[in-house]
Amino acid sequence: MIQVTKMPATLITVILLTILTAASALAGGPAGILLYHSDGDNIFLLLANDSQGTRGWSGFGGESEAGESLRATAARETEEETRGYFSRAWLEEQIGEQEPLSTHGFHMYFVEVPFVPAERVLNNPVEGHQAAMGEMQFYAWIPFSELERVLEKDNPSEADLRMSPLHVPRGCASHSFWRVWIMNMHDAWEQGFFPWIRSAGSKQTAPANATPRR
Repeated sequence: MIQVTKMPATLITVILLTILTAASALAGGPAGILLYHSDGDNIFLLLANDSQGTRGWSGFGGESEAGESLRATAARETEEETRGYFSRAWLEEQIGEQEPLSTHGFHMYFVEVPFVPAERVLNNPVEGHQAAMGEMQFYAWIPFSELERVLEKDNPSEADLRMSPLHVPRGCASHSFWRVWIMNMHDAWEQGFFPWIRSAGSKQTAPANATPRR
């Protein structure tokens, strides 16, 4: 007679969550990456604005293509929106086994990168006619403190979304964060999802007077 060992409910729950998480990562969907750099004292975020400079500032990401995993979508979209400066292969390697922040139908990964001048990304040579790599026209390193003050508010006003002009390139029509992206970042803030947040409920704050990076 075969004896069937009954598994604890908690173990079953863990197994199911693991399976669901893996399936979600393979299923695909809108995904992106927040690229950040630490100089040892401050955190800087590499953000971009669209070719018209009117949507607002945000990280990188977009819709998935047929058969793509979340990781592959995030890496491809970030490669395209950084004009190929950061290759998708390298980005996927950096993501590794990281689980994304999944909120409001979007899946966000976090990747630390070496500092590169924003203009270098903008002027990265693009071979041939690749329209997807011309989507973004403005890039800037934004101190995390600029984002932090917005995330501390549950319902930021339009004035709250505006960044210091010190961080915005000339010619860009928008000096504000993209509200849709802020919603995702607010969830990351509340859940302690930022890699530089050492523990849940303990937020590492960048000084408000962090020197702008170009």
